[in-house]
Amino acid sequence: MQSRELNAMNSEEITGFINDMERKLFEDRLNHASASLQDTDGLRRTRRAIARAKTILAQKEAAN
Repeated sequence: MQSRELNAMNSEEITGFINDMERKLFEDRLNHASASLQDTDGLRRTRRAIARAKTILAQKEAAN
């Protein structure tokens, strides 16, 4: 998800997005450990998406 898409969301939507991505990261890590994950670069993309969302959420909360 792009930064501009996250900026258009409200804080609750961003929090839900973060929860979904953390759940996906957990599942991907389990699949990676059992050697059934094909897209290992997805772990990196998911981690970065979580970090991006948390950064934007912190910026929105600081603005209020």
